[in-house]
Amino acid sequence: VLPAWAPPIAALGIGTGSALVVYYRPVTAVRAHVSAVEDGLPTALSAIGRRVERGESVEAAFDEAVDAAPEPFASVLAETVERQRTLGVDIEAAFCGEYGTLSTLPSPRLRRVAALLGAAADIGPPAGETIARMGDHIEELEAFERETRRQLSQVTGTLSNTAAVFGPLVGGATVA
Repeated sequence: VLPAWAPPIAALGIGTGSALVVYYRPVTAVRAHVSAVEDGLPTALSAIGRRVERGESVEAAFDEAVDAAPEPFASVLAETVERQRTLGVDIEAAFCGEYGTLSTLPSPRLRRVAALLGAAADIGPPAGETIARMGDHIEELEAFERETRRQLSQVTGTLSNTAAVFGPLVGGATVA
């Protein structure tokens, strides 16, 4: 049914595809975990910002934000609080230090937020409004990103369907 050259090409394609899936599966798992952690960021920042604005310390606001934040960000936040107390370091070091909770999460967004929270711990209540605004800003950016991805997928889907229909027609006309 198939030409003699087809099975070796199919075997090469299946082997290469399988190797790529095996090689990149851990990468996609890390990306999915980082995205899940980042999804809880706006809620936690809003909760922390409101409490700091009322005069609580950032460290005390963390304790309350653990309950308000969704998982898995709540567990990262709880682990950060525990490391800060255990190691006796500031917030930024508890997040980004050598043994920080973000040492295994490759996320520039989370590292920038950790730097913001570290600075807010030094500044005090005036930083509360900035933290809350940062949470709102991140939420707006995520909504914009979702909408952009949706629109881009519509465009690429349309282009793909167009290519699937007109590609063979153009190829056939060219060959004819």
